[in-house]
Formats: sequence, C-alpha cells, structure tokens
Amino acid sequence: MAVSACAGLRDSPEQELAYTRWRACEPPSGLVDIDRVEPDGRIWFSYFVESERQKVITCLSKADQGGGPSLPTPVGIFRGKGGA
Repeated sequence: MAVSACAGLRDSPEQELAYTRWRACEPPSGLVDIDRVEPDGRIWFSYFVESERQKVITCLSKADQGGGPSLPTPVGIFRGKGGA
C-alpha cells in the first residue's frame, strides 16, 4: 500500500521541467525564493527586489522560447523584509 501512495507524490513532467528551468534562472543573490510549482508547471516565487523579479521572469521567458514545452507564466509575489 505504501508503494502505491508514494507513486502519487512524484512531480509531473511539467513540474520537473519547471524546476530545471528555475535552477538555471535562480539568481545567486538570495533575494528570490521559489515557493511552489503547480502540476501544470506554473512557478510561484517570492522576491524582495523588483530588479531580481524581472531577471527571473526574463530568464524563464527565454527558457520557454528555447525549445521544449511551454509552461504557464510564472507568478512573483513581493515579500517585504522586516519582522512581524
């Protein structure tokens, strides 16, 4: 029973592609973090600086045009720094 339950937890091919593209586009600054990837491959990420968000969007857009399947437009959510 446990084996069949684990089989349902695998990433979809679109998610695997999205994670591969994310690794290629994630800036080393640490100002952008991936939050989740939906089964259709849509990437949700948070950012602290608009210029870093734009770099990620541009890179992912170029990767999407570089061959292979297209993925849904990524979504960036602004996360301001600060305490609660």
